[in-house]
Amino acid sequence: MKQVAGLLLLMAALVVFARTAPAADFSILSAAARIQSGDAQQKAHAARDLELWATDHKQPTELRREASELLAFLSNRELKSNKRHFYAGTALALAADGGGKLSEKLEASLLRIAGDGYFEEGKLVMARAYYDRLSGLADGEEQDYAALKLGWIEINQAHSELAFDRWLARIDARKRDASKQTLRTPLLKDMGRAWA
Repeated sequence: MKQVAGLLLLMAALVVFARTAPAADFSILSAAARIQSGDAQQKAHAARDLELWATDHKQPTELRREASELLAFLSNRELKSNKRHFYAGTALALAADGGGKLSEKLEASLLRIAGDGYFEEGKLVMARAYYDRLSGLADGEEQDYAALKLGWIEINQAHSELAFDRWLARIDARKRDASKQTLRTPLLKDMGRAWA
């Protein structure tokens, strides 16, 4: 009986929400619910809808940003039109153009997704732009990660001495608080590779 009452309450809340919320908000809510459902067919339809909204310039900026955010966290095999780093970059650009403010944690996640995607594709200039922005965030762990990836970009561009200097500076900057040196070991290993 409690399950039926809970279901009726949820249905009533959705009806009220559907009547009071803008259609775009309801669409995003519906797509997010279909993605969370676990049903592969529902998830595929939701991803398709989100991809259409994210790339349709006639849609409101906030809807395009929210759709892009959701798509950035799906796997690439679930996407048909573009890869997840494209949507992460789109969400960041739309937020910068007045499509809503992102939390620092969400912004960091999107910057990492975008940077990693372009890095994997060998588009190092694009990857550098995202990692540079990531290195400007207040979170030290994100700065460590950005330094690690920026160093690898420098190595790929035949500037291993710059990578070595960057990594050494990052380790020195984090020496004061050993508990927050989560990337210290990878940085030291990569320094050895850069030096070799």
